[in-house]
Amino acid sequence: MEYAEQECHSPKMIEIEEMTKVMLKQRSELEITLKDINNKLSNLKLKHIEACGDIGHDLHTEREQGPYGERFTYCSRCAYSS
Repeated sequence: MEYAEQECHSPKMIEIEEMTKVMLKQRSELEITLKDINNKLSNLKLKHIEACGDIGHDLHTEREQGPYGERFTYCSRCAYSS
């Protein structure tokens, strides 16, 4: 039992644990940064749609092929769909 406990606290194991903590912290920080970037992109997309609406959307309506073809309308200049 003493040997196993000694192995877990070897310098190499301590180094691995420290590196793991550092990398987990970095991953957490990057996830927060990525979430922030995604929010900013969503806001920019909405602003783009609003700006396009100010000049007038170029709306097109199409129907999917098939027996229950659903109709969808979209703007050819921005991501707006209704």
